[in-house]
Amino acid sequence: MNPLSQYHPRSVYLGTSLGNILIVLIAFFVIVVNSANNRMRVPRPEFLPAQENVTVREGGVAVLPCTVRNLGTKQVVWRGTKDDQFLTIGKLTWVDDNHISLEYSKMQGQVSNWNLVIKHVTPDDEGIYECQITSRKGHTRYVHLRVVGPPISKPVISITGRRFVDLGDKIELKCNASGGARVADEMDWFKAGDKIDSNKYSHVLIEKYKSMETSSFISILIIEHSRLKDTGDYICRSSRNDIASLKVTVLHAETEQKRRGTENGRSQGTYQMKEGGKASSNTSSPSPNVIVILFCLYMVAILWNPHRRELS
Repeated sequence: MNPLSQYHPRSVYLGTSLGNILIVLIAFFVIVVNSANNRMRVPRPEFLPAQENVTVREGGVAVLPCTVRNLGTKQVVWRGTKDDQFLTIGKLTWVDDNHISLEYSKMQGQVSNWNLVIKHVTPDDEGIYECQITSRKGHTRYVHLRVVGPPISKPVISITGRRFVDLGDKIELKCNASGGARVADEMDWFKAGDKIDSNKYSHVLIEKYKSMETSSFISILIIEHSRLKDTGDYICRSSRNDIASLKVTVLHAETEQKRRGTENGRSQGTYQMKEGGKASSNTSSPSPNVIVILFCLYMVAILWNPHRRELS
């Protein structure tokens, strides 16, 4: 008798089904365990793209960027490679230097900024700086700082020239715009709010030039023969909208003569020696009022004379 005939076909089918179920359960268990492990795994920290070359003018503020994602419990450290010195550790400034600080900000998606700030930059600050994530060997990014000079001064504009001129004399005003990040490109003149051009002011000459040595823009306004109507407020305005003003007054000739007459009047009453040794007085003749008063006094004296009464 065949031994296999002892097994019923139904029992063979049942055993195969149980085996398949067991395989499915094992596979499901493996998937659950792997999924749990993936959820428990901490993502690795990484640097996000940022500027690697920073150029700042001497005296300015340098901001060296360093952006990290998934930092977790790690720390960010800034180090100067020139002197191999730690500058910041985490949010703490490590060096005793008031012009070095850390600019920290937290963003969405486990992203944080750890920017190194250097104020009042000098040429000695130029070099390579290292932003590093602790506990990860070789997890470093470098930022190169370049310092250019000289420092930028504040924009300054001024007008120089005579405030008072005699009628017919020359008027010459000089406007100088200097300082700032760049030299002005143009400059305009105004009188009482009206722009001075060759059409309206044909007697006015304007010269302009740049001085690279002093980093300034200079414009000179010239009126060879001044007129009374040239009196007024003169304004110069640069292309950077810097403004300066100066009031010019043209003096009339009669005003000048009166001024001289007053000075001569003060000297009247002095004496000068003429030829022959006789002194002459520059005093003016008595006024008519004085003559009338003297005549009246004389008549009163005659009328009240006592000898005249006795004769009568």
